[in-house]
Amino acid sequence: MHYNWPETIKHFKVDEAFTLDDPISDEFVKELRNMGGTYFFEAEKGAVYGPIGGGYSVGGTSVRALTDGDYYHNKVMHLEKHVKENMGFFLGAIREKIGRDPKQIHFKLFIENDSFYIYEAYSEILFK
Repeated sequence: MHYNWPETIKHFKVDEAFTLDDPISDEFVKELRNMGGTYFFEAEKGAVYGPIGGGYSVGGTSVRALTDGDYYHNKVMHLEKHVKENMGFFLGAIREKIGRDPKQIHFKLFIENDSFYIYEAYSEILFK
């Protein structure tokens, strides 16, 4: 990839002043992965890259999957907090649509193109 498609991995490249003293053996890489470690590799002198896949967490899972999971968890928790803090607004919109106070409400998460919305099932309102 370094020689044929360098633009695809350029954001993983480390400062050109950085070089590795010794090449990293396949056995050492295997040991590091088993311990949940991350390593850098040098494609050629002065061309050092960090883990292209994001590396592994200590639990053996992808660091990218871990950070993505944290991102979406926080996004959902923030949305839930928003609903709770603004329940009057949501109830008012439902009341306006159905013409009376709702007897029950059931909010669902609605996801479209990485945007998160609230869907109220009984009134069939999608809050964007």
